[in-house]
Amino acid sequence: MPSPPSPNLSQFNLRTLFVGVALMAMVFAAASYGGWAGLLAAATLAALVSAHVIGNVLGRRLRDEVSPQLNPTPPKPPRPWVRGRLLRGERRLHQRTPLGRIIHVTSAGAAVMGGLLGGLALAFWTDASLSGWMVGMLSSAVLGGFFGFLLACFLEMTIRALWQASEGERETPREGDGEIRREMGR
Repeated sequence: MPSPPSPNLSQFNLRTLFVGVALMAMVFAAASYGGWAGLLAAATLAALVSAHVIGNVLGRRLRDEVSPQLNPTPPKPPRPWVRGRLLRGERRLHQRTPLGRIIHVTSAGAAVMGGLLGGLALAFWTDASLSGWMVGMLSSAVLGGFFGFLLACFLEMTIRALWQASEGERETPREGDGEIRREMGR
């Protein structure tokens, strides 16, 4: 059975052309307004992001078009041993779980603390106007919330990993473990 023809990835339609022309018009407008140095920095950032996205799209398309004979699924690794015992617990770190309430509370608390500390620092150490103070306080709150979210997610994942790892150590040896060890040569 012949394989279907692969799509021409360099082909584009009229809508894509109009989007490109509109983007170029915005680039030239920004250059005439803010100067070429800022535009060059923004264009570099945009080029990096778009190259990343285009690379992912092309890589996924090419991966999906490869025949299964050229890309076989790897064999499953043998079950690991810990201190002479076969691990029987299910590994759940790859599963997706919703964000817990503690992450939302920690992020909100860190945003409030970031806003307060940033606002106090601006009020005491600078002579910023009211609008500058409000923008600085808002940006401090956003940064505080972001770092609070990162910290809470990291701590939750660490605690979950340690809990699941200790779950395997708490298992009592089951009947037949000695036979499995003899079969594995241990």
